[in-house]
Amino acid sequence: MKIKYKKIGTMIVSLILITAMFSSCSLLNNKEDSNDTSTVENSADTAAIDTSLQIPQPDGDDLQGEIDISSAVQVTFKGTEIQGGTGVSVSGKTVTISKAGIYVLSGTGTDNQVIVDAGDNDIIKLVLNNADITSKQSSAIYVKNAGKVIVNSPVGTVNSLSDASAYSGQSSDGEPDSAIFSKDNLTFNGSGTLNITANCNDAVKSKDTLIITGSTLNITSTDDGIIGKDYVVITDGTFNIDAKGDGIKSTYDTDTIKGAVAISGGTFNITAGADGVQAQTKISVSGGTFNLKTGGGNTNAAVHANDNSGGFGGKSAAVTTTDTDSNSYKGIKCSYIIEIGGGEFTIDSADDAIHSNNTVTISGGKFNISTGDDGVHADTVLNYNNADMNILTCYEGLESSTMNFSGGSIHLKADDDGLNAAGGNDSSNQNGPMGGDPFGQSSNAIINISGGYLYIDADGDGVDSNGSVQMSGGTVIVNGPTNSGNGALDYNSEFKMTGGTLIAAGASGMAQTISSSSTVYAVSIGFSQSISETAVRLLDSSGNDIVSFIPSKTISNIVIASPVIKQNGSYTVKTSALVSGSNNDGLITDGKFNNETQVGTFTASSILSSVGSSSGSMGGMGGGNPQGGGKGGGNMPQGGFSGNQPQ
Repeated sequence: MKIKYKKIGTMIVSLILITAMFSSCSLLNNKEDSNDTSTVENSADTAAIDTSLQIPQPDGDDLQGEIDISSAVQVTFKGTEIQGGTGVSVSGKTVTISKAGIYVLSGTGTDNQVIVDAGDNDIIKLVLNNADITSKQSSAIYVKNAGKVIVNSPVGTVNSLSDASAYSGQSSDGEPDSAIFSKDNLTFNGSGTLNITANCNDAVKSKDTLIITGSTLNITSTDDGIIGKDYVVITDGTFNIDAKGDGIKSTYDTDTIKGAVAISGGTFNITAGADGVQAQTKISVSGGTFNLKTGGGNTNAAVHANDNSGGFGGKSAAVTTTDTDSNSYKGIKCSYIIEIGGGEFTIDSADDAIHSNNTVTISGGKFNISTGDDGVHADTVLNYNNADMNILTCYEGLESSTMNFSGGSIHLKADDDGLNAAGGNDSSNQNGPMGGDPFGQSSNAIINISGGYLYIDADGDGVDSNGSVQMSGGTVIVNGPTNSGNGALDYNSEFKMTGGTLIAAGASGMAQTISSSSTVYAVSIGFSQSISETAVRLLDSSGNDIVSFIPSKTISNIVIASPVIKQNGSYTVKTSALVSGSNNDGLITDGKFNNETQVGTFTASSILSSVGSSSGSMGGMGGGNPQGGGKGGGNMPQGGFSGNQPQ
């Protein structure tokens, strides 16, 4: 992680435009949820959050997609006129529902409002039968009081709700303030379509639990799309959301067991000016298809210097900026816990694609990510297993103080570091591309790799830990930096390898290999002249290929560590031109080669071996650390490449 810069440019222009649109809603300027992207970043002490929170589950009424309307009360809109029945009172352009029951809303209302003001335990079911209701004064639907209100869109129906561009008659706390506003539990279900246009602020807002089990919701909003202040629970539905603020979010005031989003199914097409999906305490996703674009996408990210010179591999100081913490354009963001166990994700974000101020656990799902900052960021712990992630472009790939990889696959291409383990938190990204990750150096930072497949293409450091790296299984392939200010491997303490396969190619100036405390044997190969488009081949004493690899970049050093290298075995290293064979991320199988050049031979009499040229290959400027770690001036580490067999 190197010096990162920030510009205001197009982001400031976007914020000015958003502010201009909000100016017509002057009564809402001080509302607590108006694009409150700073809330998550600067939340209360997350140690006080109750991690055992029980997210409500849909009940029978929530799951009743088709409702029997044979005995329902009919409410018909005709222009500004309203015709109602039992349990309904009409006053001018407003209809008020005060009793539990089923109410069918139909017709076109050009300037009307539906108010629900019933008993604390009353369940009101609003069945939209091709209803088109517009309010020119306030919310289209306003739930003042009820046990639960269910908005049902029956199969085959197309319904529309829209609010005023400026509200009148709000309470002292600025309510209502969205096209559909509820102070109590709110549910959407059915198989029909509901179009919601929020002309002043948010589209859907519940100050209690919001549950969605069906419907196609087409939402256009001048601020947030969907808000459940206590919880948002979604099991199914199609969501086409175009929001100037956040797409879907859940917030809380002081209750630390609320503010969660749980999604188990549905299709989500979200274009958001701020964050895609945001929560305070927890985001739990077990299924669904997500297409998220935030802040204009990765091409709209703030510019950074892309300075990967690194200065002897050290961490450069972050640059102080004048930008505020409130600018957040993340795909999925939470203050505390993100758990993803399934789903398909396409995320194009100006800021981090997946971000937690604490922990991220990814145990399933498929991801295609393009981001202007981190692919995945967790302040404290990142756990990864059984998922399939492809990070097409990013500033840094995956970042956390502790990272645990136990399965699944990752392919990533980073402008800076691929994996970055560091101490501290990112303080709302205040100094990097979207405000930077001022992690401090910490010996407690660690990368644990016990399984899985990681392919890393990094212009900065490939695998970078301010502490240590422990590898006991899996496969790691690094196509690292071409400049000598960075390394394919970069760690402070040690890189202890007891299992798995590592291939790390890059520049030689700051090259590090694994530590001598390892039990897997390794060889560091140096080249007097950089090579490109050339196979590096490791052959046994019988001339059999045991590893053949073609780096994707011009390199001058490569480290190979694998159980195929046996103690006291004799090996030859060659470079060759590939004639034919299968190429999987540079690994060649069934290869045929010509134009061979022998680089050198070695006997694996100790954990660390080296062949080839010593030119420019210093092993990482270790601070006297005999294990080959450490950054900042000092002695040659034992694991460093010196052109001779290490002692």
